[in-house]
Amino acid sequence: MASRRDTMMSRRDTMMSHCDMMMSCRNTMTSRHDTMMSRRDMTMSCRNTMTSCHDTMMLCRDTMMSRCDMTMSCRNMMTSRRDTMTSRRDMTTSRRDAPQGDVEEDEAVPDSEQDIKPRFHKSRTVTLAHEEQRGGDGDGDGDDEDDDETLSDWNLRKCSAAALDVLANVFREELLPHLLPLLKELLFHLEWVVKESGILVLGAIAEGCMQGMVPYLPELVPHLIRCLADRKALVRSIACWTLSRYAHWVVAQPPELYLKPLMTELLQRILDSNKRCLSSVATALQSGFLPYCEPVYQRCVTLVQKTLAQAMMYNQHPEQYEAPDKDFMIVALDLLSGLAEGLGGHVEQLVARSNIMTLLFQCMQDTMPEVRQSSFALLGDLTKACFVHVKPCIAEFMPILGTNLNPEFISVCNNATWAIGEICMQMGAEMQPYVQMVLTNLVEIINRPNTPKTLLENTAITIGRLGFVCPQEVAPMLQQFIRPWCTSLRNIRDNEEKDSAFRGICVMIGVNPGGVVQDFIFFCDAVASWVSPKDDLRDMFYKILHGFKAQVGEENWQQFSEQFPPLLKERLAAFYGV
Repeated sequence: MASRRDTMMSRRDTMMSHCDMMMSCRNTMTSRHDTMMSRRDMTMSCRNTMTSCHDTMMLCRDTMMSRCDMTMSCRNMMTSRRDTMTSRRDMTTSRRDAPQGDVEEDEAVPDSEQDIKPRFHKSRTVTLAHEEQRGGDGDGDGDDEDDDETLSDWNLRKCSAAALDVLANVFREELLPHLLPLLKELLFHLEWVVKESGILVLGAIAEGCMQGMVPYLPELVPHLIRCLADRKALVRSIACWTLSRYAHWVVAQPPELYLKPLMTELLQRILDSNKRCLSSVATALQSGFLPYCEPVYQRCVTLVQKTLAQAMMYNQHPEQYEAPDKDFMIVALDLLSGLAEGLGGHVEQLVARSNIMTLLFQCMQDTMPEVRQSSFALLGDLTKACFVHVKPCIAEFMPILGTNLNPEFISVCNNATWAIGEICMQMGAEMQPYVQMVLTNLVEIINRPNTPKTLLENTAITIGRLGFVCPQEVAPMLQQFIRPWCTSLRNIRDNEEKDSAFRGICVMIGVNPGGVVQDFIFFCDAVASWVSPKDDLRDMFYKILHGFKAQVGEENWQQFSEQFPPLLKERLAAFYGV
């Protein structure tokens, strides 16, 4: 995924793709006399594509245990923004270079790219990318390149936050003695830039260190609630996001302690005059936003409708009408995505009473890439939340999605790919008429040199999901994508998206076992990347591994497995008995 989902400060700012620890059997396992890669070549190939878990853990541990390194990681999260703001003091500079952090009440200020930049949709548990899109940084990195030609404003701040998230998930509570003294200094600092970075740190470690943080939450949650009223918009927004990361703990406490004051402040933020905060509120409140969301929803739909109408009039009579500012429509589309994700199935009644699907069809064909990007994100969220309203439009939507599988516009392509994967899981076998519209492009993307890892991950997941629901249509192309597919997914965390993708690859191997033979070692490595697969998925892995072993014979299998790196060999033996 994260999870979904490039950065967008208006809702859930992102930490793009935080875990870069990604990591041939030459067509033989049918006879020991068939041609095989030499042991030396195979070993070098494996070493070039796989990261030793032991070495990685040792590197992480060495990094974590150094308080100096931890200090630098935390400070870098704030330094990047401070440097950015220093370079953007001149209010007469371009919109891209305007100082974002000092804007407090901006309802009269045109949206900057940092205000409205839509996020990448991806698994929120694959990386923090989807999470931080909902609430972190909004500064951008000052890069002059077009946003659609770069995966995100991947700056030192986001790298540092991503690194902390990885460390938290690896070392859990062991991290806290090294981090908490620094965190306290950041959270209660008088300078807002420093305080905001501390709130981001607190949100970044929530998933990995939740149990260890519980004793500190009675003090920290009231502080975060107070930050919702901070005069700086970025502090308010990041506080919304961080509170959403600890929402399960909040609702488990007596309501008078934290929930009621939190709701009071969050509802105040619904009236927030800064555009960034409202999307964060919708995500933080989730279904609690339901009683208050209809006017917000209708306002967003009206904004989209009016912008489209103005664009049509301008296109027909450019001499009479001004071109619309589509930035506001992008804000509205992203807020609708926030509502769909936060409300889940509860958004169905709102969709039913509106013409949003008709408007979405138009937005998906807009000439502005950012509009299409946000449209595909909304489509994916609506697919998950209320597919009953999306399904009647699939015949019209799928060709548009297929034509937007163009990696020249990475953000658009990424969200279109993600939306296709979500549609697959809802359509099931009914996806069959649309497979050929998208499969060739997806295979080209996953084999394309220098494709960003986030796009590779989403593409691999969507190919796997296509194969899961339509294996007969996808399996014949297995040999064309199996190697990059395995290397793209070997280092993402266990999660539902990875689960569905691997089920798809297993079903496709059953249909076309010859398609995986040449690159079977990569499949073995991808299987070994799982920490805790579900029992039935583990059984699928077991049957494929033992089926190949039985087909080639014990002697050939031993010769083949001798070329595995030691850690891979140990894991396959321990978990699958091969």
